Amino acid sequence: MKLRVLAGSLLLLAAMNVAGADDRATRQAESRALQAQIDQMDTQVRDLSNRLHALDAGQPGASGDRDALRAKIRQIGNDQDLLEQRLRELQWEGRDPSYTGTSPAPPPPAPPPAPLAPLATPMALPPPPPPPPVAQGPKLREAADPAPYLKAAGDAVGMFFYNPYKLIPVGTHQLAIYTNFDEAYLLDLDGDCPALLTARKITIENFSTRVIAGRHAVLADDVRCPISGIRKLYVNRLR
Repeated sequence: MKLRVLAGSLLLLAAMNVAGADDRATRQAESRALQAQIDQMDTQVRDLSNRLHALDAGQPGASGDRDALRAKIRQIGNDQDLLEQRLRELQWEGRDPSYTGTSPAPPPPAPPPAPLAPLATPMALPPPPPPPPVAQGPKLREAADPAPYLKAAGDAVGMFFYNPYKLIPVGTHQLAIYTNFDEAYLLDLDGDCPALLTARKITIENFSTRVIAGRHAVLADDVRCPISGIRKLYVNRLR
């Protein structure tokens, strides 16, 4: 009797292992398919951004509708966000076998604080002196000379992967971004952005690791400066 029970338990365990292996194989296959589709969308966005940059630069032979190209880039980007969200879910399921597709329950609320004893009324103090006036919008940095950067700029690219090693305002229409000490890109901005010289913080508006021309923007404090084009910088020409 014990042998039959043991044999049945082993068969059940083997079946569960096979089912688990099938689930892992299914997740891996779906993850590979999603990644391939995301990479294909990256290529489409790069091509569309190059066409948009050619139109903005007035290059001979460039044709197309700027608004339609920008709308297509935004649509592909939104689709990529959905695919990446699903890819993250699959990766999470692969790490945690007990994952059920639902978010964990929130922790119970903390008990209300105990009431404080009333404080004695302090003695009246003279009002503090008013703070000294602060100049609004001080100029915090100088813009780099655009000439060397324009000379070092290469072909247009549709996107790059963001790693803010160093940011340099080039005039008020462009921003140079170094992703490491020997790789950099020149961002062409859609219009004048004087906030680059007065902002305390400059960053890139993006919701993943990629920065896409025609979709993302430079953020100078609260000022949004859309990115109209991206060009590769040959760093050795700037030295």
